This record gives sequence, C-alpha cells and structure tokens, in this order.
Amino acid sequence: MAFPSVAIVGRPNVGKSSFFNWLAGKRISIVDPTAGVTRDRIKCLIEADERYFELVDTGGMGNHDVDNLTNYIEGQIAEALKQACIILFLVDVRSGLLHADLKVAATLRTYGKPVLLLVNKCDHEGLDMQANDFFQLGFPEMICVSAMQKRHKEEVLRWILRLLPKGGDTFAPPEHEPLKIAIVGRRNTGKSTFINALAQEDRVIASEVAGTTRDSVDVRFERDNQTFIAIDTAGVRKKRSIKGDIEFYSIARAERSIRRADVVLLFMDPQFKISRVDKQLAEYILMYHKPAVFVINKWDLVIEKGIETGKMAEYVRKTFPSLDFVPIAFVTAKTGKNVYPVLNLAQTLFKQACQRVSTADITNVVVQAFQDIPPPIRQNRTPRIFFASQVDANPPTVVLFTNKSDLFDPPYLRYLLKNIRDKLAFNDVPIRLVMRGKESRLGPGDKFEDDVVVEEKFAIEPVKKARFSKSAYENQGLDDVSEDVGEDVGEDVGEDLGETSLLPKIAGRKGPPPKIGGPKKGVIKKAPPEKETKAKAPPNKKKPDNKSTKGRLWKKD
Repeated sequence: MAFPSVAIVGRPNVGKSSFFNWLAGKRISIVDPTAGVTRDRIKCLIEADERYFELVDTGGMGNHDVDNLTNYIEGQIAEALKQACIILFLVDVRSGLLHADLKVAATLRTYGKPVLLLVNKCDHEGLDMQANDFFQLGFPEMICVSAMQKRHKEEVLRWILRLLPKGGDTFAPPEHEPLKIAIVGRRNTGKSTFINALAQEDRVIASEVAGTTRDSVDVRFERDNQTFIAIDTAGVRKKRSIKGDIEFYSIARAERSIRRADVVLLFMDPQFKISRVDKQLAEYILMYHKPAVFVINKWDLVIEKGIETGKMAEYVRKTFPSLDFVPIAFVTAKTGKNVYPVLNLAQTLFKQACQRVSTADITNVVVQAFQDIPPPIRQNRTPRIFFASQVDANPPTVVLFTNKSDLFDPPYLRYLLKNIRDKLAFNDVPIRLVMRGKESRLGPGDKFEDDVVVEEKFAIEPVKKARFSKSAYENQGLDDVSEDVGEDVGEDVGEDLGETSLLPKIAGRKGPPPKIGGPKKGVIKKAPPEKETKAKAPPNKKKPDNKSTKGRLWKKD
C-alpha cells in the first residue's frame, strides 16, 4: 500500500531531524549540532484526523560530506522530492536568510509541487517578526514553528491535510502489522546492500566507507501481497573504538531496533573471523528471545578460495554451541543471490514463534524427557515436575510447575529445553522457560516472586552494565518513553539498555573511571602500627653445582 509522501528539506542545521521527531511523536532521527548527520531518507507513517501519510526526513542540501558521500546524499534528497506530493521547506530564523536558502528555494521551484515555508526555532512570539525576511524566497504560505517549544504543530498538520490527495490510501489504515526484520552486524558486512536488494531500489546509501549508515532506517516494501519493514542499522564495533556522540547514538538505535523487531538477521563476513562484537550481538538478540538467522554475506568472495558451506557452518556452530538451533544462510547481496529465500525463512521463524501448543502435548513431552533422564537429587529432595503449560507466544513462554524451583540444575533445564524444541513446533526459535515451585500459591493476579526464568546463554566474558551521564544523551532518547519529544529520557540508561549493552560506560571517555569516595576533608588517616618481628636469618642455600646436569633439558657442551 503506497501512502502519500511529505518531504522535509532545507540546508544543513536548520532543525529538520528535530522537526521530524516532533511531528512523528517519537525519537527516530539522530539530532546533533554537527552538520550532515542525516544521510538516508528516514520515513515514518503519520496519522492525523483518520488520514495517513508518510513523513520523510532528508539530509541537508548543499552539504559537503566528510566521507565523500555528497553525491549519494544528494541522490537521496532528489528521490525524496520526486516521490513527494507536498514539500516542507525548513529555514532557521536565528541564522536569517542565507545564500544557501536561496539555492534550495530555486531547486524546489523546478519540481512544481506545493511548498510550505516553515521558519523554525521561533521559540517565542518576539522572533516571529524576523520571519518576514523569508518572504523573499517567493513562497506565499509561511508558518513560524518551534520543534523545541512545540509551537504551531496543529497549523502544520492542518495545511498538510488540506493538500493531501483526496480519497485513496490516505483514508485506508494499514491492513495488518507488517513483519519487522532488523539487519544487524559489524561494519561493512553488506547490510545496506541487502536492504536495497530486498526493496529493489537504492533505498539506503551503500558504499565501501565504514560507518556509512548512522540512523536506523525503516524500509517498507511489499512482496507476494505482504508488507515488510526491513530495519537497516549502523554497523557495530568494539566499545573502545566508538568515537563521538553520533556513533554512540547510532549503536543505541541499533539496539533499540533489535528490541522492536520480530526477526533479527545477524550479518557476518566470511573473510574475517567471528569477533567478540558478533558474540555480543548474538547474546543481545538471545536475551530478548528474538528469532534469528546467521547470514553469511559476500559468499562469492570466498568460493574462489575453496571454502565450502559445510566448513563455514561447522565453524559457526563451534563458535555458538548454545545457538545450534539458529539457521544459517549463505547469500550474496550484491547480486541478489539467496536474498528472497532468507525473507521466506524469516517468515517461517515468525510463524514458529507465534505457535501455541496445548498443555497436554507439552506436558507429555516434558514428562517423557523426565522419565528418560531423571534429574539428580538436591538438598535431600527429589525434583518433580507436575505439568507444563505454554502461557505466551512470541516469544514462546513455557511454565514448568514443580515441587521446588531451585532443585533443577541449569544443565538439566537445557536438556528439557532441547526436548521441547525438538519435539514441538519450536525447532528454530528461542524459548523462555519459567520454573514455578509448589510453594508459589498466591491469589489471582499476584506476582510469583520465586519464579525462576531460565535464560539460554553461551559462554563469553561478562559485559558490565552501561552507565552514562545525563548530558551525554540529552534529547537523544534510547527508547520511546513518551510521545513528548521535549521530555528527558530517564536517569538510568543502563537499565534501559540491559547488562549486555554494546555501548561504553560514558560516551567519549577514555582511560579508567574517576575514583569516587576517599577520606573526608580535614580527616587524616593514621597508618596502622607496625608489628615488631624478629628478623629471620636467610636459609643457607647451596649454590648449584655447574657440573651437575640434573634438571636440565640438554647437557652443556
């Protein structure tokens, strides 16, 4: 279903991304004072007065990119203007009318589409008089707005709705929730190229420059009368290599994309060994019980070296021994080989995660596994399982009702999980297992405080919990905590990101953390008195005999 498009354009640093987030009601685009942060076309579906349209954020027109991606960014802007039915031209009242604004206005007139001039950063009525200078651009309709102070949002939406095409898709809500597929991985593994192959267009910028993608871009496309959203994310690298706030925000949005996705594709490059970053991403995916696929991209580059798919699959299985249920796909995104089979595999995994099994079937499987290999006795008590039941789907959540929840060892619980996965309809998806003891008899709606949640994990070094100062992520929400964009995100970002966050403790900090505490001012600590000890005479050791050959690996010449 194609919705009408409304594009936001302007020169760099006029507040396009802030304005986009304000109209969308959530933090999507990265907002930073650095010019040229936005590169791709970022879209969001907006509903206003029971009508729908697609809002598009673009890069700054006339900006010279530091990574020589100016031509790619200008191509994305031109495509957004070509597809748009309404253009929102943003200018900055505090900077005044600049030559760059005149060049943008001349470009917009060539498209012959309705243009609304929006004078941004008019935080109070005293600045509205200065906006009259922008009438020199030649656009008759102008509105003074402020994304920071939330001024005149209703007037902008009213103007957009008045010029939207009558009838058609503007009144039709989405038929069903599209399948969200997040593409994550290290830098330069071909994620953006894979997205373009799925969408059959140059939807996002794909280049050999590491770190080309910054924002998490939702790409909506259709195939076989079904709607999908592929989420392109920024490449992840080691924590000590993260430089600047922009990369910090990019990785934060990549983690948020994993949390809101239905299926996650973890991309790897067969030319390099599986790194710790890949393991951290896999653990983060598993922590949220997301169905996943290991995608080995650029397979055409290693076929010439004689590497077989079986050897590569064996290497992946040895690296992730606890994730032996995750499927492995070999693709070449540049040529489109095996791209759509991966999409079909993602649909299959999502259907498995949404399956529901009756209590009788799942109890029979658990009881049979219990009888085949009984658990060892602990605390002089024999562990018992009364029955099992699936209480939720996506992810599949199974509750085991036992005599005591802490009588079962983790290896035995993994054995039960493997039996449930192999003998029921959850062959390729993670399962959330909850142990509930007999003593947990509370009233309806009460929380069982002694429930034990069994997490499937694989052995890597523990990752410490991330903590940041509030100023490091101000106005850069890592989660949609509120529709009010002006509100702060929260005090404890580490709690939002989880213990396995890929972000450093504080963005941009190098070296050891500062010491906290110490003696109070004015208090002198006395050294403890030294104990008098008698000096012991050194033992009379004999010098080694040079002629002796005892204990040597070889004799002297």
